[in-house]
Amino acid sequence: MPSRREVQKEYDILYKAHPDKWGNTDRSDFMVNALKTILPNPQTALDVGCGIGVALENFGKHFPGTTLYGIDPSNEAIRLSKEKVPYGYFTTKEEFEDIKKFDLVFCLGVAEHVEELVPFLTSLKDKLNKDGICYIEVPNNLLYSEGTVTYRRLATRSRQLEWHLPRRMWENLLIRAGFEIVERLNGLNATWEFIWILK
Repeated sequence: MPSRREVQKEYDILYKAHPDKWGNTDRSDFMVNALKTILPNPQTALDVGCGIGVALENFGKHFPGTTLYGIDPSNEAIRLSKEKVPYGYFTTKEEFEDIKKFDLVFCLGVAEHVEELVPFLTSLKDKLNKDGICYIEVPNNLLYSEGTVTYRRLATRSRQLEWHLPRRMWENLLIRAGFEIVERLNGLNATWEFIWILK
């Protein structure tokens, strides 16, 4: 499997060639609507795997009082995020030095790419404030990338490395990582069908 540096290089190349990749707001609109009543006034929000900053920019329009943070392994993605959200804070590291806990941590279409899932999901849980909320969204890619339940390249589309897991297996992993499932949601299509609000 590729190293973190190899993953970083792969996404740097992708974002340089396609700077608007994953640039629509459908997913973050869905998230905003789901969180409005559960978390009406978060002071801090962290997007893990923020890409080009689309979800943070959109979130900031609906929650203008929230300080926004983004983490992504791609230097190019961070550069594009800073252009899109100049009032946000960004890093390619695993965490920020000045802030360790957040009211909201969200992770849209990212967890499925991480080979070591339980440590990654545990790190998301560890980033939450005492009463914080985590919003995680992953694809039901077994519907369009048939084959074994394992970590492998997609058979179609972007051909990224992803976990191909059913919802119940995802939920077992979330619970192993220390999360409590507050709500289960279904996204609008298979590429972001599995959604959880967690604490």
